[in-house]
Order: sequence, then structure tokens, then C-alpha cells
Amino acid sequence: MLRLIPYKSIHDIESDLWDSLVPPDEIYQKHDFICLLEGAKENGTDHWYVLIYKEGLLVATACIIQFRIELDCLMQGNKFWIKKIRRFFKNFMTMDVLICGLPISLGQRNIVIRDRSDTGDVIELISTYMKKIAKRKRIKHLFFKEFSEDVIGNFKNLSDHGFIRAFSLPYMEMDVHWDSFEEYLKSLKHKYRRKIRKGLAKLNIDEKNFTFDLEKLGAHLNSYNKGSAKEFYRGYLAIMARASNKLEVLSYNFFKLLFRRFQHKMDLLEIRNGKEVLASGILIKEGDGLFFMLCGLPEAKNQEFDPYFNLLYAIVNLAIKRRCSKIYLGQTAYWSKQQIGGYPKQRFIYYHSSRKIIHYAVNKFKSSIFPQIALKEVSVFNCNTPIREEYYAKMI
Repeated sequence: MLRLIPYKSIHDIESDLWDSLVPPDEIYQKHDFICLLEGAKENGTDHWYVLIYKEGLLVATACIIQFRIELDCLMQGNKFWIKKIRRFFKNFMTMDVLICGLPISLGQRNIVIRDRSDTGDVIELISTYMKKIAKRKRIKHLFFKEFSEDVIGNFKNLSDHGFIRAFSLPYMEMDVHWDSFEEYLKSLKHKYRRKIRKGLAKLNIDEKNFTFDLEKLGAHLNSYNKGSAKEFYRGYLAIMARASNKLEVLSYNFFKLLFRRFQHKMDLLEIRNGKEVLASGILIKEGDGLFFMLCGLPEAKNQEFDPYFNLLYAIVNLAIKRRCSKIYLGQTAYWSKQQIGGYPKQRFIYYHSSRKIIHYAVNKFKSSIFPQIALKEVSVFNCNTPIREEYYAKMI
């Protein structure tokens, strides 16, 4: 029989105990990252951290968060009608939700189960506990997020507990098997190779000797200063201002904590023109994977330097230098990431409403509310590239 023990703060749980179940490629479920988010939490949010035991053995962990969102941020269809209604009703579709997950869009689930055979019982226990919280706090909307296509079959019994499965944003990944950036370029078809060379030339970067240094123009790695967090936050806010879908807008306090606590664990990659930061990315290496966590981009377009594309090229180069076998490129900016060899992996969410009419309507029209994003298949590698067959097998 399973036993659920909830905690109100992640600090009340020993890090070694919590991390004992976390797989290497699920870095956003780790104790230190959750501590970071809790330390930067906004007013109106509430947290529960769940440990589940079976005969004294820890078999599952999960994060449950209450916070306020604009519900349409989870919708992928045309939302112009919502904006029109908000002209007259400011808080239309703005409500408290209870999510098994974290209040940050990173395309990863925040429920870990030791043994697949326990999944059904664990899901029943967590969903029942969430419904009790929701009833007590009068929350009408519950979510589980986000499940990859590789594990979604393990969680299908959420449907037995009244949850509706729906599409979320795809997640981009990229396989890495080259020994140098030059070798990577040679594996690309001519049109894609030429585009990268033209972009690098704008930064005076030599593809045969792609280094990260402090030259006047180019790619910089871990050039931290007192203003790094503030500078990155400025670029991050610019992206959020342009985004059509955003679950949350992280606070400046989050970035201050991130740069202070994670500086020895993360890489800050910047594309600069002199002292001006044109694009920046925060990356974390875990095992043989490189995770593209967050991005800052002050300008939407800059044809003079192509900062975002050059940031992606620098990420590929960094992954090669660090001997990574995979880059986790994150959600959105799909076309740009496909141009360098990224491929999409589908993500899913589960939704439940205690209001029967809303639950019925979402279930009835979920293909319109949560449509699957159809990405055009892009073939960027030469026919003799070893990963070509595998690449196409992973396309959705």
C-alpha cells in the first residue's frame, strides 16, 4: 500500500532523498532547481512537494503548484476573440489553477516514479490529493504537465481519473556526433551550410577555429559581471513581450538567484557587438546532454548580425566541445532550430475541471483549443550523414 507525505517547502526534504529518483535528463526536477523557484515565488502561488512511499521505500516524487494564469496561454488555436472580450472584462479566463508541475515552461514533467508497475497507484494517489486541495481552495482547473511521447503511455490512466489528454507545444532536440564544428558543417546540405557560414562571417568567426573569447565582436562564454543578471533579464522580457503563448513571466528575483546560485553549474553564452549583448542563452550540461534553458533577445530581428541564429550555432559548437551527444533545445522557435538539425518531440498535458460544463466543452473541442502543431519536415543533412535515418524516424 502506498503512503503520500506532503511538504510545504522543498527545504524540508533532504536533497539526496529527493534527487535519488531523478533521471539524469530531468534536471528541472532536481532539488536545487526547485529550491531556486521556491525562493523566487510570487505572491499568490502555493507549493506542495509530495513523497510517496511503498513499504518504507520512496517510489515517487511530485511537485504541485497553485498559481494564477491566463488560461488561454495553454491554448494553441486562434485567440483573437479572447483579446476582444478582455477589452471589456479584464480578468476573462484568468483564474487559479492547480498544476502537477512547476510554474515555468521548460517542457518537462515534474512527477518521477521509480517503477513503472506502480504508475497506476501513484497517479490515483496524486490526482486524489490534488482534487482534495482544489476542493478546499475552490480551484476549478487542474493540470498535469508536460509528458513526452516516450513516456505518455505510462500515464494514460489519468484518463480514468477524469483528466483529458491534450497536445502541448513540441519540444526540440538535436543529436550530436561530430568531433568538430567544421565536421558538423560538412554534414549539412549546401543551402544550410552556406547560411551558417554567412551568419558566422557577420561576427568574424572562423568556422575552423570556433572559439569563445573576448574579442570585440563574436561569441562570449561565461563573461560574468555584476550586471549579467539584469542584462539577461532585459533580453528575456523582450522575448516575453513578443510571445503569443506564455505560461509565466519569471521575475527579476528569479534571475538574480539563478546567476548567484547556479553560476558554477551553468554556462552563459552571449553574442555581442562590443559591449552590446545581441543575444544570450543559459545552458546547463548534465551527463552527455546540453540543456538550452532560457534565452534573451532584445531585438526580434537584426539582419546585420543574425544574433539568434549565431547563438544557436554557438550552442552546437559548445555541445561538440563538451562532448555532448544530445542538445535539448526547448520549445518554440521551431523553424530556426530545425535549420541546424533539431527535430520535434511531442509533448502532452492532462486537464480536468470540476465544472462539468467546462470539462465537457474542453473535451468536445480540444482539437481546436489544443491543436497539434504541424511542423514541416526539414531535411538539413547530407544523404551520407549517419544520423539521417534516425532523424526521420523521430519526426512527428
